Amino acid sequence: MDKRLEKTELSLKNAICKLVLVKPYSEITITELCKEAHINRNTFYLHYYSKDNLIEDLIADIVEKLLYFNNGAKVHEYLFKNSNMTEYLLRQLFKELEEYKKLLCAIEKDTSLVGYLDQFQTLLSDTVEYNFKIVTEEQKIDVLFAISGVLGLIKRWIKDEITDTEKIIKESSKIIVTILR
Repeated sequence: MDKRLEKTELSLKNAICKLVLVKPYSEITITELCKEAHINRNTFYLHYYSKDNLIEDLIADIVEKLLYFNNGAKVHEYLFKNSNMTEYLLRQLFKELEEYKKLLCAIEKDTSLVGYLDQFQTLLSDTVEYNFKIVTEEQKIDVLFAISGVLGLIKRWIKDEITDTEKIIKESSKIIVTILR
């Protein structure tokens, strides 16, 4: 992708992140986004057809970053076979999520953004199913169950309801490996 296009999209994503922390998503206008990103409206519409499209792209980027935080090093071959590896990967996941904690908290609290964390879950499930070659209905249910559990932990964590993240990671790893063996 052209560096100018990447820079503009990054600027817009940073702008939506900054604005959603200070006001409800439903009140953010394209004009405000453009002003914050230092671009004009026409440029915005060259990249996105709506602010919903922008936030969907941002969430997809977050999911992609989380799935490939270990440089794609065949993590999927070991993830659910070994609780130590699963524990390590969950620890890395929470470490990577720290960057997005305030944004995810704002998304969770904003009623006009209901459904975006579900989209996050769907993207994560679909990607895991694809990378892990999940084909049977039973495997799909197991993956969905494990991901739902991890996302439930993430939701509690972003609300600061989990104080001992390390303990939760250790316990969750054992449960996930047991479910997905």
